[in-house]
Amino acid sequence: MKRIVPGLLLMVVATLQPRQAAAQDPNDPLLNMQAIAQALGVQCAYCHVRQTDNSTDFQADTNPKKAIARQMIAMTREINVPDTAFAEVRKHFSERQTVELTMLIGAYNMLTRFLQALKVDPEP
Repeated sequence: MKRIVPGLLLMVVATLQPRQAAAQDPNDPLLNMQAIAQALGVQCAYCHVRQTDNSTDFQADTNPKKAIARQMIAMTREINVPDTAFAEVRKHFSERQTVELTMLIGAYNMLTRFLQALKVDPEP
């Protein structure tokens, strides 16, 4: 999980960022995924499963990063996280890792909101 941690702050920031155009729907999953991928500097296959023919399987839930991203989005956008988000994370991580991940996402959410309230750029 250590390799995933640095990207969490960027994922939280990307999820909290106001949309460029007011006409865009902030609940549009495609827009969310594009903002997160752009913030992380990665492509779709970072969270989605790349097939042997180099295509991307967007439906597969076998990549743990996808479960982490879903939980992070749920925790950032809502206060009550659906049980399905935790169930997905638990498929890939132990109970202790799930608690640590949840704590880490919560801490990054707090930090991001604190920095935004003070208008501090996390990457000056």
